[in-house]
Amino acid sequence: MLTVGLSLIIIGAMMGISPFWALITQLFTGAASATVIALIDWAGNIGSFVGPTIFGYFNYITRSFISDYLIALILYVIALTFLYSVKYIAEKGK
Repeated sequence: MLTVGLSLIIIGAMMGISPFWALITQLFTGAASATVIALIDWAGNIGSFVGPTIFGYFNYITRSFISDYLIALILYVIALTFLYSVKYIAEKGK
């Protein structure tokens, strides 16, 4: 059952990558597009350092991976909210 759950999490995470990059290049053009892509790359690099530290800390405190999954869920919800708010603001401005 755990394998099925982990597989669904990975599938869900990978499904959003292509539409995300397509949306960024559609909303921004030229130098703004390059700037946004660089900002996303920077955030990803910071996240690749901070993420394992945070997950390891909560795993150490709770002695369970459930807290890691809850943190990932909260971060995904925040990211989706941010993405849709950017899209709404961009469409409102047109």
